[in-house]
Amino acid sequence: MSEEDLFQKFKLSAPEPMNFDIPVMVAEASSELGLIMVHCLEKAGFSKVRREKDGLLAIKTLEKQPATVLLASAELPSCSGLDLFKEIREDPKHQRGALILVTRPMSKAEVMLAVESGINELLVRPFTAGDIVPKIRTAYANFNNPKNPERIYEHAKQLLRAKNIVGAREVYQALADVNDKAARPHVGLARTYLVENNYEKALECATTAIKKNESFVHAYAVRAEIYLAIGKTDEAIVDLKKAVELSPLNIARLEHCCETLIKKGLNKQCAEILNRAIVAGLEHPYITERLGYCYFLDKDYQNALKYLKEAVRLEPENVTFLNSLAICHRDSKNYDEAIAMYNRIIKKDPENYQILFNKALVLTYKNANPEAAKLLRRVIQIHPEFEKAAQKLAELEKAGLDQDISTETPGET
Repeated sequence: MSEEDLFQKFKLSAPEPMNFDIPVMVAEASSELGLIMVHCLEKAGFSKVRREKDGLLAIKTLEKQPATVLLASAELPSCSGLDLFKEIREDPKHQRGALILVTRPMSKAEVMLAVESGINELLVRPFTAGDIVPKIRTAYANFNNPKNPERIYEHAKQLLRAKNIVGAREVYQALADVNDKAARPHVGLARTYLVENNYEKALECATTAIKKNESFVHAYAVRAEIYLAIGKTDEAIVDLKKAVELSPLNIARLEHCCETLIKKGLNKQCAEILNRAIVAGLEHPYITERLGYCYFLDKDYQNALKYLKEAVRLEPENVTFLNSLAICHRDSKNYDEAIAMYNRIIKKDPENYQILFNKALVLTYKNANPEAAKLLRRVIQIHPEFEKAAQKLAELEKAGLDQDISTETPGET
């Protein structure tokens, strides 16, 4: 049976003809080139064009808003175009579309590597406005070609997202039967067994994938998850480090590694990997913030504040970073500094009830209870079902600590 036969086996419908209403993303670090590409696409008639300047941001955006066509620069910061394609192609959370790599002229070997990473077309610089739409049409046609197994993999991912584990497993097994040398189907099979907590079978499939391709990053990532699930922490850390080593400039891989370790309470091990990335010359605000967060979890507030302040300096508008720094100030009893951070967030997002609630709690620590009560009432007004706010306000009212309310408005310093 061939990949083409699998289309009939799994009853995959023919794609809709390409139209100008499809969502398109441009991932390009250069402001000038990015704006030119977006302008050319909109002028050609595409009505849903988005742009990101950073590979990691593109990944996060695409998880929530998939693109039918993705044009990504090979030189994206934090996650190159090829690494971005690999993440979109392999991660079950993502629904991929046609992939176009925007690049300088490439050697034959580089083109082959790009094809292996899942690209459907190349857009070689320098190019003209008239080159873009034909490339999109070709990429769309290439991706949806019945002889292209990528749509079969996407079907399996879709079933996995829908929690149709048996259906996903059938597709991955069929893909494994069609191509005995491929590692990808076995990673997919490992994921189906991992969902069912069948760790023995999951481990067997992940290990088979690694034997078939020792450079397949996601095989190590999945096997690390299995090892953590069965309590083999040392083995998991070895595989997580291997995944980062195989994709050293891909912040998305580092993020997966760190979030996996933090979720398991392995903060010191996470900090070790982050420090290794810094020593290796990898610089990114995410690394700085997560390192500070790891120190915070271990109650090393001095180092936590050092790195979290640096993260905020690098990205002063990043709400997540501001919130992490505020929490660290709060727990280290720097209440005025915590309130200053919350005020910065509230100025940007006055309706953020969680931040308003956090600020109210800090105000109670300072015995500024009337002010806290006012904020809590505001929180309840925004989100009437937020029980923690209602409970805290009831405590203040019962104790008579909500009187003499000041005139401060949320967001004022």
